[in-house]
Amino acid sequence: MAVPERFKRLLEPGQIGKLTTRNRIRLAPTCTHFCSDDGDITDREIGFLAERARGGAAIVTTGVASVEPEGQIPKVLRAWDDAVIPGFLKCTRAIHSHGALAFFQVGHFGRYSDLKQTVPKGPSVMTSPVERWGTCRDMSTEEIGEIVTAHVEAARRGKEGGFDGVDVLGIAGYLLSSFFSPLTNKRTDGYGGSLQKRARIGLEILDGIKARLGRDFPLIFRVCGSELMDGGNSEEDLIRIASMLEEAGADAISVGVAWHESRVSSLGMEIAQGHWLHLAENMRKALKVPVMMAYRINSPDIAERALEEGKIDFWESCRQLLADPDLPNKIREGRPEDIAPCVACNEGCFSRVWNYQPIWCIINARLGHE
Repeated sequence: MAVPERFKRLLEPGQIGKLTTRNRIRLAPTCTHFCSDDGDITDREIGFLAERARGGAAIVTTGVASVEPEGQIPKVLRAWDDAVIPGFLKCTRAIHSHGALAFFQVGHFGRYSDLKQTVPKGPSVMTSPVERWGTCRDMSTEEIGEIVTAHVEAARRGKEGGFDGVDVLGIAGYLLSSFFSPLTNKRTDGYGGSLQKRARIGLEILDGIKARLGRDFPLIFRVCGSELMDGGNSEEDLIRIASMLEEAGADAISVGVAWHESRVSSLGMEIAQGHWLHLAENMRKALKVPVMMAYRINSPDIAERALEEGKIDFWESCRQLLADPDLPNKIREGRPEDIAPCVACNEGCFSRVWNYQPIWCIINARLGHE
């Protein structure tokens, strides 16, 4: 079938490290709360991911898998023991059966962790302006080393589970991004102070994964383009962090926007589509590896134009692929008018995640029942 000229860039193959993708559309890591209470992958979660692969996305990425029990929230993946590997293999077989690549996100919820018996961890003691998260404690250097190892071992379990690459969570105020930011990192040791020292934990995780799994194992690192937090990193600082990660071996950079505590909206319908693309464009000007973004790019026409203008190399999509998992196939078949659009209400997805409830969609009643 001839590629429709209207979406020529979206539908052309892409490259991440030595991996070739069938198009330039990726299901971004998406928290669904479809997993078991213990963090096991379920048939419901696998069905959700497989549906996006069947719909034509080139890369299907899991939601974040926590690297240790103290970095967990309810009903999300865990990756801290080998017992999860058989479930991962079942998941990757389902994704691969539809021709997509499978990526696995690893991370630590840090001070956003939902813990009953212990106080959440962070780079420094901090009381969140959001009451539900309270105060976190500071980590020892020994604990930082353990967290680095935990990320590496979680990535190893993903590879043994058949995933084609790994995605490292460094956005939104979670543990790694709170180390990166001067707002939350007040340390005076080797992991705080200068930008290089604040980025150190991310660089050690990246280097550890590459050393353990091979330099050719593809790694995407998610970094904020703007934290939207007073007292945090500047946009220039975040570009410098992304550059350090690229130099250390990252194969692509995924650009996020805002922390969960930001007082500025980043995802709502009041934000114009494409509003944040300048952040990705600035990253791309400074980097040689592919740059990808999801935030407020809900239209394939906007994504196509962003690719043509050199602002991004891949279109990440979360909410639009919740609303219509068949979007890639519909544009490939010349049927863009049949796409069910995401209206950015955030009611069934983002709002549900706050309460650890399974997501749903007002546009797509099939979501979660694939």
